[in-house]
Amino acid sequence: MEAKKQNIPEKGVLVQRDMETYAVVPYFPGGVVDSSTLRRIADVAEKYNIKTIKTTSEGRIAIYGVKEEDLDNVWVDLGLKPGGHIGKCVRPAKSCIGNIYCKNGLQNSVEMSLRIDEHYCGI
Repeated sequence: MEAKKQNIPEKGVLVQRDMETYAVVPYFPGGVVDSSTLRRIADVAEKYNIKTIKTTSEGRIAIYGVKEEDLDNVWVDLGLKPGGHIGKCVRPAKSCIGNIYCKNGLQNSVEMSLRIDEHYCGI
């Protein structure tokens, strides 16, 4: 009898409902990502025939439906650190865009969230 698949914390991945595939969640400090990284995510999804990429309620980007045998190569091709923190720990900080772009912003909330994230994320 094959063992039931589980989350793989050391790889930063979460087993999905089908118990066969995983969600890969890269780490984006402050939820900030550039266009070349978004392109790389799309390229990886096409290369590994991944059908679903979703922004999560936590303000992260999750890549769903990754086969177990592809996990290591997906991370290499992404060139990103895992951000799918699993278990009881502090998740990446998120914030509004603050006064960088918002006319109602009163402070640089992105910078503040990056400082909080740097200090607490993952502990």
